[in-house]
Amino acid sequence: MKRLLVAVLLAGLAAPAAAADIRQGRGLAKSCSQCHAFKAGAADKFGPSLNRIFGRRVGSVEGYPYSAAMKSASWQWTEETLDAFIASPKAYLPGSQMPFPGLPDAEDRADLIAYLKRATR
Repeated sequence: MKRLLVAVLLAGLAAPAAAADIRQGRGLAKSCSQCHAFKAGAADKFGPSLNRIFGRRVGSVEGYPYSAAMKSASWQWTEETLDAFIASPKAYLPGSQMPFPGLPDAEDRADLIAYLKRATR
């Protein structure tokens, strides 16, 4: 019975990630890569590196000149916070200098986040 419960719980956790289209996310990430590097050791571009973004405190890439809003944010980048932020950066974090207008489609954001989880680790 315990194994069945664990299997059901794990299947429920895996469903959102399985539904995301990483190939579609890679295409969407091309617009991100114009301003952000994804890999370790790559120089910051117009925006800070996204390398190891998940679990990282907002505004914490050493040496990057963040806006006051980013510097004072006290949360971490998770799938949920990144989803909300990329939906509408200026609405989610007023004072952010990110020029990206947002990605309103939830499926596109899920695809992009799935790709970023793989590309930035």
